Amino acid sequence: MGRIKWTDEMLHSDALKYKHRSDWQKNSSGYQIADRRNLLDSCCQHMVPKINCYTHNIGVIYAFMFDDKTIYIGLSVSLQKRYNYHLREGIVNKKINTSIPYKFIILEQNIPNQMLSEKEIFYIDKFKNDGWNLLNIAKGGSRGGTYIKIKNEELMKSASKYSSRTEWARQEHKLYNVAVHRKLVDKCCEHMTVIKRSWNISDAINEAQKYSTISEWQKNNKSSYNFLYRKPEMMDAIAHMNRHYIRKTNTI
Repeated sequence: MGRIKWTDEMLHSDALKYKHRSDWQKNSSGYQIADRRNLLDSCCQHMVPKINCYTHNIGVIYAFMFDDKTIYIGLSVSLQKRYNYHLREGIVNKKINTSIPYKFIILEQNIPNQMLSEKEIFYIDKFKNDGWNLLNIAKGGSRGGTYIKIKNEELMKSASKYSSRTEWARQEHKLYNVAVHRKLVDKCCEHMTVIKRSWNISDAINEAQKYSTISEWQKNNKSSYNFLYRKPEMMDAIAHMNRHYIRKTNTI
């Protein structure tokens, strides 16, 4: 199969096949093309963030209790997925493979996200004081990474460093995802320039006239540069620029 020549319409149609950005990125080359053309926000408008322990509102505390008085206590916002993981791999899986009888129980459910870590620590301390041996390796309250506690004002400050949503999401994706969950993206990005999403030859050449070097053009308006890249009109667009460093291609 030959290389796909993506049009903007094809990218939007391809994106509609996926519910999450990460799935599109993993399964289609269209994601990278859309990123280069600054079309990600437009293509992904219908998508929703994946459920995770940083953004989902409600979670549970669960436990694997073994007959030798060993226990694993965990937190989750996607219990079935987490349960399947424990049966498939990890320290709980190794313990189960010793054939010691166990039971899986929900210690508490319908817990607000911001209280999950605190609740996990509470139950770990409770069972430890009752004489249970803990299988947990990580300290109670751990979520497989740094739990982000951040004020809305700090999200605004983070966004203020960038000129486009795509750039912000690429450079500080965790903070961007928090803003998405809190429905603050539009507010955080009010200062950002709306990037032109569709170029023609004339407009792209006119845009290039604003810059004195190719690197300056790429930095400030990558989408117009990408549109003209490898087109014959590129030489017209950069004729006025300082190009002493450009490597010329010799025909052999």
